[in-house]
Amino acid sequence: MKRHQSRTSGSAAQAVSCGHTTRVGVDLLEVSRIARLTDRDSGCRLVFSPAELRHADSLGPQRRLEHLAGRFCAKEAVAKALGRGLGQGLTWPEIEVLADRSAEPLVVLSGGAALVAEKAGVVRVSLSISHQAGLVFCVAVAEIHQSAAGRPRRRVVPRGRAVRALRALSRRI
Repeated sequence: MKRHQSRTSGSAAQAVSCGHTTRVGVDLLEVSRIARLTDRDSGCRLVFSPAELRHADSLGPQRRLEHLAGRFCAKEAVAKALGRGLGQGLTWPEIEVLADRSAEPLVVLSGGAALVAEKAGVVRVSLSISHQAGLVFCVAVAEIHQSAAGRPRRRVVPRGRAVRALRALSRRI
């Protein structure tokens, strides 16, 4: 199984440099919405990796819930930054959100998530997770090296076809 690791940088602005582009994914979650999932072992194993659960289990019950909500929110934001939804070539456990020695979030991609990232030319995923008043907010920034994936693919539709497609769509509405 191929693994892809990314460390966070000081700020998302540092991810922009010559030959690189970025994709941003964001997610917002009410901590209470994840409570039912985290109460069941089967639900936790479906979403979180063993390493994520080990760390969460070392925390008190309220902090555990907040921590897992943050990890869930981060996984959603990373999937968006990769340009895929969950189930579109990647699953929740394949996006691990761990912590480095300074407690900064560390994204570890494996399986389908690593393949999606590699195909897109992603060289780093940076995260920022914030908890406030029962909410969790996460921003994920994927740094894409254009030479690693070639130029990011853009679907080009000839102008005449695009106009006809828009007219046909507007007639249906």
